[in-house]
Amino acid sequence: MGRCQRVSEVRRATGLTLDQDQEGGVHTGERTSGRADTGSTFAPFGIIPSIRTVLFDNIRPLKPALLIPSPTVSALRHPLDSNHLGTSKRFHIWKHEHEVSMKKLAVVAVFALLLGAAIIYAFLQERQERSVNSLLAKLLNVEKELSDTKKDLLGYTKYTDYLSVSKTAMAEQMKFLAAKVDREYVHVQHLEKSTLGLKTQATIIVNYAVEYSFGYDLKPDSFSITGDKSGITVTLNKPELVASPAVHILSHEIPSKGFFHDEKSAVIALQQQLSPIAKKRANDLKKDLAVIALCEKKMGEFLHDFLAKQPNVRSVPTIKFAYSKSTT
Repeated sequence: MGRCQRVSEVRRATGLTLDQDQEGGVHTGERTSGRADTGSTFAPFGIIPSIRTVLFDNIRPLKPALLIPSPTVSALRHPLDSNHLGTSKRFHIWKHEHEVSMKKLAVVAVFALLLGAAIIYAFLQERQERSVNSLLAKLLNVEKELSDTKKDLLGYTKYTDYLSVSKTAMAEQMKFLAAKVDREYVHVQHLEKSTLGLKTQATIIVNYAVEYSFGYDLKPDSFSITGDKSGITVTLNKPELVASPAVHILSHEIPSKGFFHDEKSAVIALQQQLSPIAKKRANDLKKDLAVIALCEKKMGEFLHDFLAKQPNVRSVPTIKFAYSKSTT
């Protein structure tokens, strides 16, 4: 009975019946319920044929099923069985869907990379533009500073362009560039007059002031103006008297007055004598260092103001005076 039970379990597991045809190499037969029909009635010994029938008739078709690889039996382990075919189809579908998903993911990844690259490029481009704009602004500022510096530097040397013009202007203003020098003197004059053989004497003391006008000979061929790194140099002759001295009597006194002396006429006559005296004193006075310094100051102020008023002149350097050897 143990063998028959195993056979039944195999049949139930495989789903085979004895009625199936022999396409897979399995013998057909009728399913028995454990009691064989031998054509005879039950007998005490009738069980033996039934057992034989069950054992041998049922085992005979099983052997081919177990030994012959039929499509139905081998479907349990063959890769092309129905279950396997369904699994393979599902696998192929899953594989296809997986490939599609991977392709989509790849497309999304490529798109994300392109988008990220575009964003990074735009960021770098904007940053570069800001950097370029900043550099351009700095460059413009530097250029402006250089231009201003250049103008300033040119302004410090621009005065040299107006030296010849200033020379002409100084020649035209020569009369107005004279330095006024005032001096006061005391003159004592003894007067003597004879009338009808009678001699009379008198003394007159006069306090007077003289106004001298000293200046330079500013004819175009008499002086020159040059400019260099050290400043402006004016080369010319020393100052000279440019106008007759103006004599003004401040007061007079006659301590001892003789007869027949006219005081008013005596003062007038004395004043006429003082003008030549003043001219003689001018020859010594024009050599005085104080007078020379005053003349240089007068002329230097005019030249400095004239150059400073010219266009684009930012600064006027120091003005120096040099005298020709013929007047030293």
